[in-house]
Amino acid sequence: MNAGIDESEWHLCENVEELITFLQEQVEDKESSVRISAVLGLLLVSLLSSEDYYEKLVTYMKSLLILDDIYVRGSAALCIGVLGTRLEDPVPFIDLLKLLLFDEARFVKRNASVGLAVIASSTAPRERRNQLIEELFSSSYWYFRIGGALSLGFHSEDTDLAAIIKTLKPLLNDSDIDVRISAVYALGFIAKKYGFIEELMPYFEKCLYDYDAAVIQSAKVVLNLITFPTEDEDYPNL
Repeated sequence: MNAGIDESEWHLCENVEELITFLQEQVEDKESSVRISAVLGLLLVSLLSSEDYYEKLVTYMKSLLILDDIYVRGSAALCIGVLGTRLEDPVPFIDLLKLLLFDEARFVKRNASVGLAVIASSTAPRERRNQLIEELFSSSYWYFRIGGALSLGFHSEDTDLAAIIKTLKPLLNDSDIDVRISAVYALGFIAKKYGFIEELMPYFEKCLYDYDAAVIQSAKVVLNLITFPTEDEDYPNL
């Protein structure tokens, strides 16, 4: 028997205002997964809507950062990073995310690190970006190193493979699991972007023997990412 989905329970919004209201209501849901999805849903609305809605939702996202809810704060931190990519001057958002790195909750720290990497690699002036990446890499805090690794992976301007490996290789052996995962993905992005797949393959294969399942799974994801053909390549017969 196929129960299927009861479409009578769907909530279909007729306009953007109604959608925003609906998602904001879900931010207060008792289930953390629903609250996270609602915040990310508002991010999509802000990216796909007019400038008026963008400004309104940026203000709303900032208000979520002070709530006593780890999952909402962390999701909003990630959204702030993505929303900041639309700014000509992202420095205020960068400074805000750097403050969030000192939040007590690991979920918030981690998402703020990713948000910082996204905004820094996308919009920050080159000199400011390089300065920020250097600052993140030199930190003794794991959440700064995550931002540094992903920033380099998202927007590496250095095609010197030896230099890239020298920077990221130590993070593959970092004591923090999330840092190791970030280094795996950073190397994956660089391998795919610059075609260093064969050269970096030994590092990904080594990660398959990591003692943590999350790192192993990340390596598997990256291996699939870098070996899967792009639209310019021939697809295998499936």
